[in-house]
Amino acid sequence: LKCLDRASPRVGQPGGAMERTERRRSPLAPFLAAGGVALVAVLCKGLDYWQEAFAPPPGARRKRAAAPYGRIGGRPIIPNPEAEKFPAGVPRDEDGFPVITLREQYETNVTMYVEGLGPFPGPPPDFSGDWDYIPPDPEDEDFDPDAPLPPVPPDPPQELMALQPDGAIQWPEVT
Repeated sequence: LKCLDRASPRVGQPGGAMERTERRRSPLAPFLAAGGVALVAVLCKGLDYWQEAFAPPPGARRKRAAAPYGRIGGRPIIPNPEAEKFPAGVPRDEDGFPVITLREQYETNVTMYVEGLGPFPGPPPDFSGDWDYIPPDPEDEDFDPDAPLPPVPPDPPQELMALQPDGAIQWPEVT
């Protein structure tokens, strides 16, 4: 029971404290520390190798990107508010802009309102003052021979006409 005797404080000795013994260090400690660092390095390199070895090929399909407006034929729908103002069957010019009159646009808006797809467009406006208004021809069924003639186009500004060289504008004969 020598070890118990050594560990316990002796009564009557000054301080009654326990004796401290110095721990012995292993002579292998530096080698074990270096081996641990080497093991961590090998594991990191092995992890990189593992990820490269079992990674999907470069052309493999990845997770699809979110398509908040849905997909048609696997392709995401990209909203285009300008294109959505016009119905699908509207004829378009060479630049892709819709060829539609204001009257046709109003009728489209009424149809969309009736189908619950848009706000109430209001009462039909007077389309005769619009840039795309074409007065009825005598062959049209709504032609009125007693209707007043459209206004005469305004004369060009004299400041611009004075700048034109002679013969730049060929005016047609008035018949």
